[in-house]
Amino acid sequence: MTSFEDETINIMSITEMNTLLNAIDFKDDDDIKLHAIIPPEFDEILTDIAQDGMIRYDWKGLRKLFRWKICLVLDQYFKSYGFLGPITQTFESRRQDILTLLDEFEYEPPFTIQRLAEVLQRTKTQYRATHPLMNAINRLLSVTTSMSDYGEVNMI
Repeated sequence: MTSFEDETINIMSITEMNTLLNAIDFKDDDDIKLHAIIPPEFDEILTDIAQDGMIRYDWKGLRKLFRWKICLVLDQYFKSYGFLGPITQTFESRRQDILTLLDEFEYEPPFTIQRLAEVLQRTKTQYRATHPLMNAINRLLSVTTSMSDYGEVNMI
């Protein structure tokens, strides 16, 4: 197979994966709980972003994947560790605040996307309680700068 053919296969698989990512559709965040396992192909996308920071897919679909992963990770942590956060906020309201921050990046990922993927893929090695994990995700999404604001964009 020539190099050109390899690139064509990669482009086709990227196109197909974009189609699958954009098809992610949950009625609401509670609907996500019914889909507690992310398919390995999607999980691999998050692992790739965590490793090299490259965005190979449309942000619209990736944002849905990140939302799904954030919900699942936070829900798993809440079930395992509970929530000992500030008295002024419940777990649900804090989770919603985090998802709202993600939604603010409508057109491009935040420049912290690689670190966000790392945190979501390696939570057990870095966080032993729900509140610190939520603080980390909140900080990573509280930025106002997207990847293209730095000039060089790691988007393929």
